[in-house]
Amino acid sequence: AGALKEACKQLAIRTYEEVKKVSKWEGKPIDTLLTRIDIGIVTDKSLKLGYKIFVNEIEPQICAWLGRYCPYEIADLMGNACISQARKALKLTLEKGRKLPDKEKVRALLHILDERLGPLTK
Repeated sequence: AGALKEACKQLAIRTYEEVKKVSKWEGKPIDTLLTRIDIGIVTDKSLKLGYKIFVNEIEPQICAWLGRYCPYEIADLMGNACISQARKALKLTLEKGRKLPDKEKVRALLHILDERLGPLTK
């Protein structure tokens, strides 16, 4: 099923490109931590591949933590990604001028994280 597998992969890639267009925080693009794209397949002999391929569902972030299927330790990777994304979201919120309780404390703690973890990358 090489052609079928490749067609499913390409649909998932196109779908994720659409997900990235609407993933925003404070109006600015922000990467999703993990997105599960469920591709469905139905036999349809009238089509070239013999199957109808469709996006069944898109699950964001925590919904998609299927560690039992992951060939590596996902908790460590996701922990680091969560910290990075929280830093980005807080920085965007501060830049936008939103009201936050203890805004200066948030700013100071982000500075400490920058010193310890290095600057955020895009």
